[in-house]
Amino acid sequence: MPIQVELIKENKVVLQTYSDPLTNYDLGNLKNQMVNEILPSATGKLHVIADLQNIRNLPGTILSSGSSMLQSPHPNTGLVICVTSNSFLN
Repeated sequence: MPIQVELIKENKVVLQTYSDPLTNYDLGNLKNQMVNEILPSATGKLHVIADLQNIRNLPGTILSSGSSMLQSPHPNTGLVICVTSNSFLN
């Protein structure tokens, strides 16, 4: 599975670990899981750590889909931290 999702730090942080091959379909499934399952069940703000270190080939829509999600974030969305060595994303 190209995106592993787990709750850590007493269920206050979502760790998303990405790996190749990653597709737009995978990103859509992650968005649906976050918006419909994980964020609504949170009792407060959930911070997100997105570990993109194992991605070599980014889908073309990763930046636009990520920024569109952040334009109208779920009320339980906390800080979003991206971990990557990709200079384009930095």
